[in-house]
Amino acid sequence: MAPYKCHVLGCQTISNISIPSSTRMHRFPKELERCGEWVRLSGNVELLEIPSSNLQHRRVCALHFDEKMYFNKYKIILRVNAVPNTNLPDPLTAEVMSRFPVVMSSPVSLDENLGTSSQSRKRKRSATPATIETNSCKKAKPNAEECVDTSDFPVVTDDVPTFFVSSSEVTAAPKTPIKRTTKASLSRQVGLQRKDRTPRKEALLKLCQEKHLEAQQVRRRLTYAVKKAKALSSRFKSSGDVESSVLQEIKISSAARDLLNWEKRNFGKEIRSRRWLLKEKCFVLAIYKRSPKTYRYLRQHFTLPSERTLNNILQEIKLEPGVSPVFLKIFEKKTFNWVQKDKVGVLAFDEVSADAHLSYNHLMDRIDGYEDFGSRGRTHLKANHVLVFRVRLLNSEIDYPVAFYPVNGTCPKETLAILIEDVIKRMQDIDIKILASVSDQGPTNRGAITILRAKCPQGECDSVYNVGGSHIVHLWDFPHLLKSLRNNLLTSDLNYETGKIAQWRHIIEFFKLDEGICKLSKLKYAHLCPLGRNKMRVSLAAQIFSETNFKGMTTFHSLSAGKHLQDAMQTAELLLSVDRLFDAVNGPSRKDIPKPETRCRVTSESYHHTYWREMVKIMKKWFYTRKDTGEVHIPPCLSGFIDNLRGLGRIWNTIKKLGIEDLNLRDLNQDSLENYFGQIRATCGSTDNFSIPQFVAGMKTVLVQKISANIRGSNCSEADATNLKGFEELLGEVMKCAGGAEHTGQVLLRAYEEGSQPPSSLSKLTRQGPSYTCSTICTKILEATKGCEICKQDLTSSTASSDFTYQNLQENGPGMYHPSPQATNYFLQVQKYVVEHWKEFGWESGVMEKVKNNVSTISPLDWLKCPTHHEMVEKGLQNLVISRVLHLQCTAINNEDIKIRKTRQIGKSIEKQDLPAVLEEDYLNQTDWMLLTGLEGE
Repeated sequence: MAPYKCHVLGCQTISNISIPSSTRMHRFPKELERCGEWVRLSGNVELLEIPSSNLQHRRVCALHFDEKMYFNKYKIILRVNAVPNTNLPDPLTAEVMSRFPVVMSSPVSLDENLGTSSQSRKRKRSATPATIETNSCKKAKPNAEECVDTSDFPVVTDDVPTFFVSSSEVTAAPKTPIKRTTKASLSRQVGLQRKDRTPRKEALLKLCQEKHLEAQQVRRRLTYAVKKAKALSSRFKSSGDVESSVLQEIKISSAARDLLNWEKRNFGKEIRSRRWLLKEKCFVLAIYKRSPKTYRYLRQHFTLPSERTLNNILQEIKLEPGVSPVFLKIFEKKTFNWVQKDKVGVLAFDEVSADAHLSYNHLMDRIDGYEDFGSRGRTHLKANHVLVFRVRLLNSEIDYPVAFYPVNGTCPKETLAILIEDVIKRMQDIDIKILASVSDQGPTNRGAITILRAKCPQGECDSVYNVGGSHIVHLWDFPHLLKSLRNNLLTSDLNYETGKIAQWRHIIEFFKLDEGICKLSKLKYAHLCPLGRNKMRVSLAAQIFSETNFKGMTTFHSLSAGKHLQDAMQTAELLLSVDRLFDAVNGPSRKDIPKPETRCRVTSESYHHTYWREMVKIMKKWFYTRKDTGEVHIPPCLSGFIDNLRGLGRIWNTIKKLGIEDLNLRDLNQDSLENYFGQIRATCGSTDNFSIPQFVAGMKTVLVQKISANIRGSNCSEADATNLKGFEELLGEVMKCAGGAEHTGQVLLRAYEEGSQPPSSLSKLTRQGPSYTCSTICTKILEATKGCEICKQDLTSSTASSDFTYQNLQENGPGMYHPSPQATNYFLQVQKYVVEHWKEFGWESGVMEKVKNNVSTISPLDWLKCPTHHEMVEKGLQNLVISRVLHLQCTAINNEDIKIRKTRQIGKSIEKQDLPAVLEEDYLNQTDWMLLTGLEGE
């Protein structure tokens, strides 16, 4: 192919498309205005002699365009308004440019019009300026062999088009004349003499001549298209993926760019043919776990993974009871290369109520819902609470749970003491120092801390214990202490200074005086008579002990000249004192009303240190007096306040040595743990109480939401992109973590009691359910064996039997196979063994293997005769039957618990409402009551 020359004045660059390394050439634009600008900047006067319609066949090399004129960094495509702007001569003056544009005023020769004649090619090879030769067409009649009709051919140039070339340009053929086949040559090919040409043969020769010309045109277009395709392919390979490069140049966020990338990759493909990277699945998983409904809507308009794909990712996150390697890996990754002062934290633990629900876990081969202490073993008791340990780093926002244990009721104090030591040691293994632990003043919590304090010499005076050579200060949750202070004041009078007594009735008197539309205080009946959940709300207790109530009581007392609230000022002083005490142990939050004098962060110059020491001396003299008996007692909440005030001073001295300059006391309570329980409940929908599997699923959901959340207070797309990348990497590391922990020490088992075994009577009635279930199992196995006749004889029965009565009524047409008596008897043997020995092995791991090994000795499967499928059928029958029986046993136990719970609720409701006997009979017939509950009537 002939080389192309740059038409900028003084530029000697010559390029050839067959040489990939040669300099790229760019055509003059078709737009008349921009074409004139190119001519002016080129400085070449000879271009003004060429008609503007033919200038698009002239070129300017890439040396005259800088990077700004190209669409992307690959320098392939010029921008829409690109003009030469570098390495240029002096531009043409306006006077010279007045001759532009040049229009053809006379016919142009056929060769020049086509632009590819032999004369035109000679001019290009000689690199001389092209000129228009007017009146060059000869008036003589052309020879028939040289006459070509090219009016239907589109104009196509010789250079290789860019990637944005139209289909018509690619398929067009070059406009060079095609030699017409004459009638004489056609006659010679068929052996036809001129004298033998009849009019009909003349017409046929003319038609043949036209078809031959059309064939030549199609052949030439095809050859041209093949050459163009090869050129496009080579250029595409040498320049790279232009679409991807264009996508990279768009100014959008990294997340939006990833979305466009996978949309381009997967759009139009079948659902099963779509492929997703791990980082893409992690990104959409964060969307799905924030709002599944929103994700389903987005999936209607974008190419996104299915919900099952995302749930499979969650299944790869192994969260098992005990100290979780998943959360340890998160702490380890987030605190990598941190200094020691940033790796100190507080351990909080508490229990949350759960539903005592049993369910069989296929993957782990165990019954979920029993008490589980992780590496310390399992018990036979059903778990109705979950004990959760959570660690918060003091000098950062990192706050994650590290361990959870399903427990029955409450964890025993001896067991709890061991679990606390286990969790702290595992945190020390990843170089995180625990300075303090936080809990409420439950009996088992106080007992466990007492056991730990007894092992430490300093624990005799302070609430301190030792784990792994480090002293840990135990703090009682301040909000719980405040509620306990209020609860004791409901039934007792508080003596807080010499001769000063605070009474609850004084607050009631103030409330009655403040009744009306516009009140001074926020007191309601829920504050003065807290019942049920209101008794657990910290806000109600905090609003009692407030400075607002103190000011209101003082105002009423002063305005009435001491007539109202005569003895209430001592109570008002207590409210103010407790309010300031709570501010001194509770740091500021983002939403609180600022109180810089009292509720502030602890520093070396703050008032906290002196105030804590003074309050320790004052609170040692506090005691309660019961209203009904006058008995003096000191509840645990008073000693808890004293222990906390001492412990705060010890914690400050420790972190000060590490280089921490301030401390937010709000980090030293259970608020984050209580919020975590609320987040998990929110993931369970309308369920009143979550089960253990639902709690674990909620932990996974909250984990994904937390580690994918944007940085609080940031307004930077780069920070969000970095956080998203960190989430993808962290979730990838989490999915590699093993679920459970290896056994490391003493097994904490509570011995189970032998109970009476339920009667196992077999009759025609009790065989209907097992027979119907076996029919489903046998049908599945026969489908796997592809209808093996020997297996069919072993597993099915063609003889009529009373076992198939229910199945025959259930089927409306050709249904499932009737199981053989041997298959039904095997199901009954498994069911009998599971029911009778449930308390021995039901709470252990590997429950299916235990049942399989024991039942195989009682009821061997030697009646299976098929030599080809014996192993497959035996294994399938055992797994399906045992799995189904375990599910049925869990359901039966759950239903029994529901019956007992509902029976108690009905009895309490009747007793509480004091219903008459007639109404009781209408409410529930006594005979029906006895039949339902199994209890004797009155």
